[in-house]
Order: sequence, then structure tokens, then C-alpha cells
Amino acid sequence: MMKQKIVLLHQYYLPHRHGTLSYELATEFAKHYQISVITGKSQDITNESVNTHSNNDLSVKRLAYKAHSKETQLGRIRNYFSFFYATWKNRALFKEADVVIVFSTPPIIPLIPALLSRKYGFNLIFVVHDLYPDIAVKLNYTSENSIGTWIFKTLNTFLYKRCATIVVLSKDMQELFLRT
Repeated sequence: MMKQKIVLLHQYYLPHRHGTLSYELATEFAKHYQISVITGKSQDITNESVNTHSNNDLSVKRLAYKAHSKETQLGRIRNYFSFFYATWKNRALFKEADVVIVFSTPPIIPLIPALLSRKYGFNLIFVVHDLYPDIAVKLNYTSENSIGTWIFKTLNTFLYKRCATIVVLSKDMQELFLRT
């Protein structure tokens, strides 16, 4: 029997310091499933062997994107859109998936598998780390009544309707999620 193919989409993967969770999930799932990780190519990775590699039931595809300084809000936003564009250009990587797991960070990335889920027929699992735009409103980056908040809420509604499963990290996050 063929193993189910799972695509895990996250901007970060080891050796990037924010890639630990995606690495741990991928290596654990690879014991039972065929796993393809789609991630960003961090500028600090110079060893070509970690940029794209396969090992039994785990493959990692690192997408090059224009990285900007993460020290400013504008730099982080530019990174989000740059990774989004690189992922969209490589959307054919999702074609053979049975399941796609995507993280809520960066906040616009889950839209790609949400848009592709019906076309390619995979189940979408959304792992919520942060709630957008709630976090931006609480940090006073935007207001509850702004056009940006309305856009995010509209996109979230679209995303949630496309998900087979939504995973939250705690009971408190579940309560907050259900209120949004």
C-alpha cells in the first residue's frame, strides 16, 4: 500500500532557528507517511545539500526568495510577500498531495493551499500559532475597524471554510479562536 503524501508548508525549517517545530513534525510523520517540506531558503544556508534534499520518505524543497531585514515591520511584510510569491510560482509542488499542513505564520501563506485545495483535491490542515488580524489590533498596528482588518477577516473566513482540520496549540488559543 502506498503511503499517504503530506506536504508541510512553512517559511522556516532547520537549520533556521524558527524551523524546529516543522522539522520535528516532518521527521516524526516521515515514519508513517511520505513527507514533502516546502520552506524558504534562508540566506544563512550555504551548504547546497540542505537546500533541496530527499531521504527515504522525507524531502525538503527550499524556495529562494528575496529576504529583507526582519528588524522592521516593513521588512517582515516584504519577506511575507516575497515568500508568498516564491510559493505561488512553485504551486505545482502541491499537485500530488493527499494532505497539506500549513502554519499560520506568515499570515498570508495559508491562502495558497486554501486556493489550491479544491483544484488538487487535498485535505488542508491549518496549524494556528497566531491569530491575524487580532494580534495586529492588540499591538495597535491597526484598528478593529480598518480596511486591513476587514480584509484579513474575510480571507480568514475563506481559509477556515477550506480546512479539513484546524489545530490550535492550547485551550486558551482554542477559546480565543472560537471567539474570532
